[in-house]
Amino acid sequence: MRWKYVAISLAVPLGACSTTQIAYHAPRVAVIDAPAEGRVYVAIANDTSKPFCLDVANWPDEAGTVDSASDRVALIVDGQRFPMAGLNAGYCPGCGIGLKPGASARAFLNYADFALPTELKNLPKQLIFQPVAASYRGCGRSRK
Repeated sequence: MRWKYVAISLAVPLGACSTTQIAYHAPRVAVIDAPAEGRVYVAIANDTSKPFCLDVANWPDEAGTVDSASDRVALIVDGQRFPMAGLNAGYCPGCGIGLKPGASARAFLNYADFALPTELKNLPKQLIFQPVAASYRGCGRSRK
């Protein structure tokens, strides 16, 4: 009976020490401004040899919002900075996207989420947005 407890107590710490190797990658973002639609389109491609994933803090969801983006995503228009409205999606396992090698994704960001004044919508814009992708075991189960 005593050995049973020793084996269990040794197995837990050893299992807790196992790690998943994660490699981070900053994919290039292509940007297309669409003033008539009131949005900016963004696109990325996985030009690496491994699948990568982007969570909700690193890629727009179906509504065009990025989680916790107010300090990382902004439009610069006519010298003024318009940060994206803050959104807290909370913990969301399985949310976001995964891209296999060679795959691409396209999404959009709405001007309204930047509180961009209507009189500035036709002016040239600079988008501040650099998603960070992560490659890890299990990320290959992607939707793309």
